[in-house]
Amino acid sequence: MSSNSNQGFNRVVRINNSDFFNHLKTYLDEGKKIVFTVSGNSMYPFIKNGDKVLLKSIELDDIKKGRIVLACTNGQFFLHRIVAIHASKIILAGDGNLVQHEVVEIKEIWAIAVEVIYRNWVRNVQSPSLIFFSRVWYRIRPIRLLIFKLRSLLRIK
Repeated sequence: MSSNSNQGFNRVVRINNSDFFNHLKTYLDEGKKIVFTVSGNSMYPFIKNGDKVLLKSIELDDIKKGRIVLACTNGQFFLHRIVAIHASKIILAGDGNLVQHEVVEIKEIWAIAVEVIYRNWVRNVQSPSLIFFSRVWYRIRPIRLLIFKLRSLLRIK
């Protein structure tokens, strides 16, 4: 057997976000579940750079506070948590973001996160305990911001 027999199966291909997410949307619209690797730490500590996330198509019943969704607005893509729901407007925030929020319409939410895969461990991101801890984490944002500022001040000498 040739050493090239697995060629192409573990290949990493880099494409721009817009192309990637448009392909992803096509698969979601067909009812397929998608796994992709997260880039960035806006969802830290619950999702970290390099973790994998399993997404499925969004249904109206899925739109609840505490759920992690993939949204696209003005050509920007966010995998963030729903923190508030106001009529047709949904407020999203990354768990790692201290002040930033995104406001999206329901039609701009493409998918909901079902699982996060850390190394060889799978976690249901819709579990009540994880949603509870994420709500606590969100509510202590002012304290986290204060700690961040104090750490910055202590580094300056």
